[in-house]
Amino acid sequence: MFLTIKETEDNSISILVVDDEPVYRKVMKRLLIKEGHRVTLAEDGIDGLRILKNKEFDIVLTDINMPNMNGWDFLRNIEELYPDIPAAIITGLSGQEKIHSEERSMAKRILKKPISFSEIRK
Repeated sequence: MFLTIKETEDNSISILVVDDEPVYRKVMKRLLIKEGHRVTLAEDGIDGLRILKNKEFDIVLTDINMPNMNGWDFLRNIEELYPDIPAAIITGLSGQEKIHSEERSMAKRILKKPISFSEIRK
């Protein structure tokens, strides 16, 4: 997998998926559960931070363009409050050149929508 994580005996990991698109959240959850992982969903950065206060995760996957708190602000909060949790951006932006170097450094990986699980495994 693209991030170094602590795996359980059954090789499952706990993943927080943060995305404002309900259909996309459900698809991601189905894909990740099918691979044997534990998945929690959040609809935006504010919801994601609320969930992170109460539960530990191995990885956070977040969209960029979301209402209330966008993915960049969410990642800044994760860096400050939960620096040991690796995060990846899932974006529909056309071309990673639109992502500035400061922003790029906040995410371990930038994945383009639509995403396949084989992309996450790389």
